[in-house]
Amino acid sequence: YADTYAQKAEACFNEKDVNGAIGNMEVAMELQPDNADYKTKYDTYQQYLPFFLYDEDNYLNVTKTEILTGSIQFDKTTKSNENQDMSHTICWDTRQTKDNAYFTVTYNLSDKYDIVQGTMFFPRNRINETKYIDSYFIVYGDGTKIFESPKMSNDSLAKEIDFSVMGVHKLEIEFHGTYGGCISNLIAQKAFPTE
Repeated sequence: YADTYAQKAEACFNEKDVNGAIGNMEVAMELQPDNADYKTKYDTYQQYLPFFLYDEDNYLNVTKTEILTGSIQFDKTTKSNENQDMSHTICWDTRQTKDNAYFTVTYNLSDKYDIVQGTMFFPRNRINETKYIDSYFIVYGDGTKIFESPKMSNDSLAKEIDFSVMGVHKLEIEFHGTYGGCISNLIAQKAFPTE
């Protein structure tokens, strides 16, 4: 039976279902604990687990500049200005009309991931705000700027964003914007092998 679960694990991985691959391989390893091939495959699958940037347990620190009353929140469900419920969000507002006021969130990626993806949107509860600096963020990999998001205002539609973090150890994201910006499901992922 062990080989049946190993085959299921391989099929799950080919479908980019990492959790399914790991779960099936764990069963195969329980049935044949001395099988070195199973352990190797299991370790390989583990490398493809996503890293959730929206999870407060995953960032190293948050700093801020010249911010008096702003806030940044992690892993919330927030309604977009298009009236959609967006899960696992990072939402921020600086409450400052200066572009040099921002939050910086730092992560340790340890050169384990290839791409970061998410959905950027403007929050519905700020849709009537008119005096603000548009929301956006800038990404630095090991001190070098690697991405700048589009600017979002209260009439912007949600945008899928992605940027490469290949070779990046320390990731820093600067969140700018007076009255709010949000990103849903911001996740770092190792790229799956192509056939």
